[in-house]
Amino acid sequence: MAKEKRIGDLLGPEQFRQITMEVLRPNPHQPRKTFDEKGLRRLASSIEEGGQIQPIMVVERVQGSRSIMYIAVGERRVRAHKLLKRIRIGAIVRRFGGNDSEFDRVMRWYGLVENVDRENLDPIEQAHAYAELMETEGLTQGQVAELCHVDPMQVSVYMGLIVLEESLQRAIAARL
Repeated sequence: MAKEKRIGDLLGPEQFRQITMEVLRPNPHQPRKTFDEKGLRRLASSIEEGGQIQPIMVVERVQGSRSIMYIAVGERRVRAHKLLKRIRIGAIVRRFGGNDSEFDRVMRWYGLVENVDRENLDPIEQAHAYAELMETEGLTQGQVAELCHVDPMQVSVYMGLIVLEESLQRAIAARL
């Protein structure tokens, strides 16, 4: 059986561009389901004061003669720019020309790894993101832990949250 390509091998080289906000699409595999409005306003204020410090990352999906720009990393920055009614945003763009399965794999990986690395998903979002990765990629908890650079016990604990009653999950997500 052939080994799957690494995520970086599925994408073209990085290019910095100013992207028009209206062409951006959200990551279809964004594990974050809620965005804190107060935090977005603080980020917008910071961007207004000092400018955009870090570019977003975009995967440009090429399909025939058209391309679609998907936010891989930086959706909060995009939302903050929208609050400021900005027309453009600085972005690192990587082209993608593979199949649907590879695209889903790339976007799922960026959504999960970016948010886990920054530790800003709520525990339930993180648990569901791990579960989706295990289900769609056929990974074990240990492989997810290795991919996300976390302790395997952490993945195991998060997976235990998924079986809790919905009311408990909501309370945990709200950090009550």
